[in-house]
Amino acid sequence: METKGDSEQRSIQNSGSVLRLRRLVGQAAVVVSVGIASYAAGFAIAKQESDSKANIQQLKLQAKLCRKFNRGEVEAQDAAGGISGVHDILADLQTVQVELAKKRLVFVEEQPTIVKLKSQEAALKSLLKQRINGICNVVN
Repeated sequence: METKGDSEQRSIQNSGSVLRLRRLVGQAAVVVSVGIASYAAGFAIAKQESDSKANIQQLKLQAKLCRKFNRGEVEAQDAAGGISGVHDILADLQTVQVELAKKRLVFVEEQPTIVKLKSQEAALKSLLKQRINGICNVVN
């Protein structure tokens, strides 16, 4: 038959086991948390490295295009596709050129609509060239 003292001692032993188990679970949670944090940090570093390599490749491409542009081997419109910071101007220029082509099917060159679109095209080409020159001066 179990006495009150035996019961209390077993309760104390069980409490000690529960406390040890809680401590182990807490330590395991810390180890898992540290492992996850280390994995996430490693992933972030790998992503930064990948992004840096992509940026370096983009800068090399821009430098190459700038050298060709400066030597007169490519026009501003051709260089613009590989140089960041000029895409909006290039898109506007292409829109004006499409509209100009459509209007030329209907109107003669002296028509005010055609004259206006040609003026816009010239202004956008000039702006594109200026922007590329500015970027190329920074890159080289």
